[in-house]
Amino acid sequence: MMRRRDLMALLVVALAAARCAGPLTAARQHDRRTIAAAALDRAPAGRGVDLLGLYGTIGVPTAGTEGPLDGIGGMHQVTFASHGSDFDPELDSTGRLLVYASTQHRKNADIYLKNVDGTAVTQLTDDPARDEMPTFSPDGQRIAFASNRSGNWDIQIVDVGAGPPVQVTSGLTDEIHPAFSPDGRQLVYCAYGPRSGQWEMVIIELA
Repeated sequence: MMRRRDLMALLVVALAAARCAGPLTAARQHDRRTIAAAALDRAPAGRGVDLLGLYGTIGVPTAGTEGPLDGIGGMHQVTFASHGSDFDPELDSTGRLLVYASTQHRKNADIYLKNVDGTAVTQLTDDPARDEMPTFSPDGQRIAFASNRSGNWDIQIVDVGAGPPVQVTSGLTDEIHPAFSPDGRQLVYCAYGPRSGQWEMVIIELA
């Protein structure tokens, strides 16, 4: 019979498997948008487009078409960036707190925290490098994220209350997309294998 600890390890690996694609460079993002636009231009009228897994199957929009969340009460906007962009969102287990990355104050992203039903925003990181891909610990007290402030991408953890981030990985290659185990004692992340040349997953024990 599978031990509880082995089962939890499998769970955290499963959480990160879909996220293990590596940070997109601006060039790769541009390529995806270019391919998508070209495919939509060539699509027969009224038919969807399969973009080879880039975004799934995308339907061709028609005048007056609305999505399931476009009606009154279906959704509400929770961030308002007059400059830059807000991205990499995650809600805590209560659904009341939102953590995300944003470039609203500089070219490279920092990590921000806000109440979903309020306007107050807390900037959790303040570094010239890129801080992205935040994720809550199960108890909502810590946030892990990926940062390239050390020269390559490493995983850092910051307390929601206060204090500077603590670097928890220091590999020679990039480490991204962290996720906590259900008990918060382990962290899984994607690491670029120097030997395999592929993105792989690693689990570490947290103090």
